[in-house]
Amino acid sequence: MPRETRTQDAPPPSLTTQHNHTTPKTKPTKQTTKTDPAVALQTKLSVDWRTGVAATDWDNIAKKEHLDALSVEMRKLEGSIREIYAEMLQLQQREQEMRDLNEITNTRVAWFSIFTLLVTVGTGGFTVFHLRGFFKKRKLV
Repeated sequence: MPRETRTQDAPPPSLTTQHNHTTPKTKPTKQTTKTDPAVALQTKLSVDWRTGVAATDWDNIAKKEHLDALSVEMRKLEGSIREIYAEMLQLQQREQEMRDLNEITNTRVAWFSIFTLLVTVGTGGFTVFHLRGFFKKRKLV
């Protein structure tokens, strides 16, 4: 069985990563990263992910539209209110879906309990009928 040979410069295959990036303003790019194992173990990655109002560049908006600090703060608050309202509507929708699911589950449990009760009563009646015939045959009753 042949042994695997590597040169000093090539990292192990598991430490080579490829990333594809696509943004609306640029063309798709491909990036290949080769990492030294010793450096990889000591590397820390911190990601600051912002969405909505927090991701908006308010300084550029203020400069473009010639807004003062109070107007910028009012727009930030308006954006925050819109996000809170949208989140509230989403929560109400999820609550309605959960309520519907809960009602369906309760209905199914009720029908299952009725079915279980009928099976139990049926089995008890069959047992009594069968034992009565058994004891009459043996002339014990």
